[in-house]
Amino acid sequence: MTLKNLKIQSSLIAILALFWFNGAVFAHSISSTFTTIEWNDGDGSLEIIVQGHSHELEILFSLEVGEKISFLDDNSFERLQEAAGKVLLSDITILVDDSRTPVKLNYIGLELKGQTVFAYLEANLPKAPESMLVSNLMFVGVMPGQVNTVMGVVGGKRRAEDIHADNRSAFLDFITAEN
Repeated sequence: MTLKNLKIQSSLIAILALFWFNGAVFAHSISSTFTTIEWNDGDGSLEIIVQGHSHELEILFSLEVGEKISFLDDNSFERLQEAAGKVLLSDITILVDDSRTPVKLNYIGLELKGQTVFAYLEANLPKAPESMLVSNLMFVGVMPGQVNTVMGVVGGKRRAEDIHADNRSAFLDFITAEN
């Protein structure tokens, strides 16, 4: 385990313990993200949206930049954007069809709606994928019980799978998927 992962795990466990003793741990899932990957036939691209809770993500992003940054502080937003890009581009990979080379993802930015963070990425992909092997390792290995749900949509066909410590990638097959 790297020092960075140890710091993330320690911070998240401390927060989880605080919520646990206050009963708030049952109020919402503290350790989950939801990623939607949709192939856009109109411009030949993959559009990726990652959703997560602001409190947990600001801890992860703060550790990335080495200083406390918060979604509650307008002056932190540029640093949050920078950290989000680094984390997302290092923790998310997508392999298409039989390729062994990950698709080149481009970080677009993020926005906050209520307490939910929406982060946006895209990739050029001129042909509809028949399958994707997706990995989203945000918090996996540092937060016990972390679940990152991934849903892919290609030509109206939907596939979804959970990524966690025991299953570090999701295989989404669009050939056998039903609409």
